[in-house]
Amino acid sequence: MPTELLTQARLAARHQVRLDSVLRGYVAGSTLIEDFTLDECDSPSAQSVLRLRGAALEHLLSCISTEFELERQSRSTSRESRTFEQVSKLLQGARLDTTDLNYDLTLNHVAFIAHGPEAKRCSRNLLRSVDCRLLLIEVAPGTAWGWLGRRAPIYSDEVGGALTPLQNHDIAVGIGEPSPGVAGWRQTHRQAKAALPVAMRSAARLARYADVCLIASAIQDPLLTDFLREIYLEPLLTGRDRGATHLRTLRAYFAAQRNGKSTASALGISRQAVGRRLRVIEGRIGRPLPACASEIEAAIQIEDLTT
Repeated sequence: MPTELLTQARLAARHQVRLDSVLRGYVAGSTLIEDFTLDECDSPSAQSVLRLRGAALEHLLSCISTEFELERQSRSTSRESRTFEQVSKLLQGARLDTTDLNYDLTLNHVAFIAHGPEAKRCSRNLLRSVDCRLLLIEVAPGTAWGWLGRRAPIYSDEVGGALTPLQNHDIAVGIGEPSPGVAGWRQTHRQAKAALPVAMRSAARLARYADVCLIASAIQDPLLTDFLREIYLEPLLTGRDRGATHLRTLRAYFAAQRNGKSTASALGISRQAVGRRLRVIEGRIGRPLPACASEIEAAIQIEDLTT
């Protein structure tokens, strides 16, 4: 294969010329040569020549397509690598020219991190309908960092709603909170990074930092998680059902915003029965429930996420 043709294919890929346009040029040239061959040769000779040329053209198009695709992938990978390197330095506080990012860091931002099969492609497809600028890079196979930005206010619920269908693809998403400017661009990314482990452990597969900030911090601290379990859970995990009734009651109690009547309705028991169960729980823990309800709720949430 002439090296000039392969070089031309690589140049076309670099300048984002479509592959079908490149191949059409070769097919058009081949057609002209066929017409000349038919005009200059007698019929038997022409057929023999054309058969040879047909095989040669097929080989040519295959080689050109392969070279084009290799160059395209190489350019894409190197561009992604350069973008990742630039973004990493910006996150560390470096001051760089961001023209190549095609994203304005002075906007209002919401960051997200998606982890799972085809995370980047699936995220991009879902976010096409969101009226924002998008910066999206694949930092590792199956892990994508993203930022959505615009001049007008942008909300985490808006981003979360757009990305909710990712749970159908077994993709977990951590979402940061809205924040403006370069400092906000960094902060919302850190929040998304902290929320991701919670999303990966939860059935919803999606976690907003504002909703899980305490749990996100707690699960990164073994000293704290061990303490919460030892003080607030282990005293309950005894008896005939290994604490199942206590934990079921507490989950319903916290889901009902600590309202006894709503808790009773959710469990299908009387309000008095709920009160008796809560008093037993207080006795096991050795503390009044109002004084440690937040800690107990956190301990149960951590237990649910980590088991």
